[in-house]
Amino acid sequence: MYYEGKETWGGSTWDNVALFDDHGYPLQSLMMYKGFLTGYESAENTASAVTPKLAALYGADQSSLKAENQLKVGQDLTLTNYLDGDVSKYLNGVKGTNISEASLKALYSGLTDGLKSDQFKDAAGNNYHYEYWLEGNTSAEKLANFLKANEGATYGSPITVNYTATLVKDEKVIEKATSTVEATATTVWGLDNVTIDSPMTVGQKLSAEDTALIEKAAAQYLTGEKGTEISADSFTKLAEAINTGIASSKEYQVKFTDATSVYHYVYYLDGNDLAALNKGAKYGDPIKINVSASLKWVKNL
Repeated sequence: MYYEGKETWGGSTWDNVALFDDHGYPLQSLMMYKGFLTGYESAENTASAVTPKLAALYGADQSSLKAENQLKVGQDLTLTNYLDGDVSKYLNGVKGTNISEASLKALYSGLTDGLKSDQFKDAAGNNYHYEYWLEGNTSAEKLANFLKANEGATYGSPITVNYTATLVKDEKVIEKATSTVEATATTVWGLDNVTIDSPMTVGQKLSAEDTALIEKAAAQYLTGEKGTEISADSFTKLAEAINTGIASSKEYQVKFTDATSVYHYVYYLDGNDLAALNKGAKYGDPIKINVSASLKWVKNL
């Protein structure tokens, strides 16, 4: 091993890699020696909260709106489904330490652009809704604005997401619809030496109870303006929601010599492109989902 072009000896290369970075600076792993002598207290972990804020307001005049429907630049926004739950893990870390740019970029990838509020009426009965867009004109600019707004952010401090809002006057009543799911097991995996009654088979439709679990996990991506086409981005997030693993409602007990074990199936997407499988699907249409069913151990009784 060499440092700045010179041979380095003493200890081993493994010691050096574990205790010093590639520029020769000490790592936190050296603190273990202090812990051996004085005791070691684990760092406190915490989670940051994400706060959507209104950066700019566009569109129709707000003067005819009821007070509860008017917005002001700088206020906190009450939005739903703006952050993919799959990236929330990047909000957790050691309290007070900086959130890395890589983690902020991962959080940004889970933000939803182009949100629509529920429709509401003004005092005269006219219909309106707000459309919320991440601040910026291009994807690169939106990411740059997000990183700048959270420069120096630490775990435990709020993460700011700046949205612009456009007030849109509607010519008609907007009706929302939620698509149902038609789920089929196209792959079934078992466990070696484990036999259960009534195992799942390839081509089997999921039960109503398990289908409802999938619909619940993905509800935010299955609901939208009735008759409008479901976007590829929504299908991508729908896939991510399912691929966290949906545990079956039914459990199987298997008796062994020394114990009784409990198993259930866990469902994941089988790898098919959801958008391609449901090309042209609109909110309110049934969504086809092919899943892989994997039998997994739960507990021993």
